[in-house]
Amino acid sequence: MNQKTPSESCRSGRVLETQGGRVLVRVEPSTACSGCALGGACGGRSKKTTETLWARDPIGALPGQRVELSVEPRREVEIACLLYLLPAISLVLGAALGQFAAGWLGLAPEYLAPVLALVCAASSLLLGRAYAARKGDLVIVAAVMRED
Repeated sequence: MNQKTPSESCRSGRVLETQGGRVLVRVEPSTACSGCALGGACGGRSKKTTETLWARDPIGALPGQRVELSVEPRREVEIACLLYLLPAISLVLGAALGQFAAGWLGLAPEYLAPVLALVCAASSLLLGRAYAARKGDLVIVAAVMRED
């Protein structure tokens, strides 16, 4: 079992219960959360309060142990695409759709194109955030921490 001392770069918490390769962890606030680009996708919402979340546990942590949590690196790329690339593409496609629809409907494209562009971008951003926020799907137990 991996044993580490606490670090400030990851969120840590105490295992409350285990269930089929997953653990319920009471997560402590971290100073690193305020600068994180994932925007709460790891399941963390508040920087000031303790909260609970489910995490995958490949290590086999036991209830009562302090653990260090992290986001899987391969999932960070997926989340970045969902939260940044998809809205940008949707913005461009929405503007093109607005231009096409305006001509087809006989409306002014300078009004319809930006509206559809923003609607498409906002919709894709909301869908991406909803997908990314599935607690426990992204977060894994990285290490069991030593109690000093």
